[in-house]
Amino acid sequence: FNALSQALAGSMELEEIADRFLTSARASLDESVSGAVYVQDDARGGYRRVSEQRARVGMLTLERYTATDLPAPIRTRVIDHRGSLIVADASLSDAWPSLRASLVDGDAVGSLAALPLVAHDRLVGIALFASDRAGTLTADKVQLTALSSSFAAAPLRPALSLRDAHRRA
Repeated sequence: FNALSQALAGSMELEEIADRFLTSARASLDESVSGAVYVQDDARGGYRRVSEQRARVGMLTLERYTATDLPAPIRTRVIDHRGSLIVADASLSDAWPSLRASLVDGDAVGSLAALPLVAHDRLVGIALFASDRAGTLTADKVQLTALSSSFAAAPLRPALSLRDAHRRA
């Protein structure tokens, strides 16, 4: 939370904010969890990866996605409804087939969580976590990470706005 407080003060770049968030989030989760942060990219449309920390498996394969290219369960639950998508056991999930094809090592993923990064009622990105172990990412186990995602989203929004302003200038 201290790193996110620094970011709120404007002392960190976009990638640093995402890296610090992933480091703290992964520290509260199982060691098998990989994580990635995708931010909304208004200049090019869609979402682009700004940070990724891999333990073993399971991140989205592309660096950039349009909202329509994202797997349907993520697009519907996280983008459209701004809710969390938690797949505690991939082998038992109806949503899994459409997600598996979009992941690196998708066949090895046991559980997945996609969390919206929302600041001031604006979706600024997606935090994605995956593990090769079923039951590793459950609603209870990602509760602290979901809470900290709102703290991460707050400094991401002005960092994105600043970067967009520099592009336009």
